[in-house]
Amino acid sequence: MKKLLVLFVALAVASTAFAADFSFSWDTDWGWSSNFDDVYNSAASELELAVAADIDEYNTFGIEIEPNAAGNLVYNYFKITTDLGAYLGLSGVGVSWVNGFTDPGDEEYADVLRVGLQNAGLNAVDLTKDWTTDVNLDFGAFWASVAANWNLGAADDATSNGTEYQFLVGSVDAVAGLSVEAGVKMWDDGVDSGNYLQFDGAYVFPVDDALSLTVAGSFANNSEGDRDAGVWEQVLGAGIGVDYAIDSMTSLNASVEFEGDDDEMLRVLGGGVGLAYGDFGADVDFAYAMNPVGFDYDDDDVIDDVADGDLLGVDISGYVKIGLVQFRVGYAVTDFNWANNNRAAIPFEGGAYMRVTADF
Repeated sequence: MKKLLVLFVALAVASTAFAADFSFSWDTDWGWSSNFDDVYNSAASELELAVAADIDEYNTFGIEIEPNAAGNLVYNYFKITTDLGAYLGLSGVGVSWVNGFTDPGDEEYADVLRVGLQNAGLNAVDLTKDWTTDVNLDFGAFWASVAANWNLGAADDATSNGTEYQFLVGSVDAVAGLSVEAGVKMWDDGVDSGNYLQFDGAYVFPVDDALSLTVAGSFANNSEGDRDAGVWEQVLGAGIGVDYAIDSMTSLNASVEFEGDDDEMLRVLGGGVGLAYGDFGADVDFAYAMNPVGFDYDDDDVIDDVADGDLLGVDISGYVKIGLVQFRVGYAVTDFNWANNNRAAIPFEGGAYMRVTADF
């Protein structure tokens, strides 16, 4: 951990000395939860310190470190981004080439609804962060990404020693308010191989100056699906949301979403409503399991409290933003560790939580 921190500081110092442009950024997403009895959890999904620096006219170096589950500092990514479009003198087309330890590709489909069940297809097929080479094209409202990555035995969480590839295309506002993404992701670990096909999209259209509606959905197909092993062959999600500006200070948003697969078209239903006033807000979200994944209804010795049609949870919270930091406190009523706006794992019987986020 100390060596990694020293390396990070050395890179930052070197960057300030030699780079034409240099910047720091910090993201934090931390929280705790408790049932006020015998369970206390804390977790940080983001405690990320990043530095970016221009190497020359065409190349930029970036590195980000964060603590892992064991509390040690590890690199989240380090990469060199090359502006091939500028180097080749291209006009109207942006071309960047990314090399390093990072995510393959740059998916631009946004999670636009409250609970995110409509994003099932995208969430199901994300590939591993690893040693990656990735070419990205940007031409007007359209974009494309071609990437490959390999596990080279680095300090990461990858379990496969194989190779992954992906090809994605999409557009943002080619039709006003419409964002779409489609592509294929393939993997080969030397023993087995497979591919995922996916499609994701969202359409936001204004009803009037104060009201807008959002419809969103996703679909993915897994070529290695095996019903006997409990692996999905197709997974899908969809939902609809509404955003309403009550006045210049007050806004309301609500959505209803679902996800399913080839076994159960309607597996989980969720949604919620949020009210914001300036730097203050309150949210109520829920998830209802029509037939939740991972529960065995035929074996009462395994889980005897779970049956079709169970409320996974209700999450009630409020927040205040003070400067660049947002503080949220809430309470989750659940028997299945479910909450929508917390960071640390909620106790099975539910409990209170706090979440702190900051980006600068």
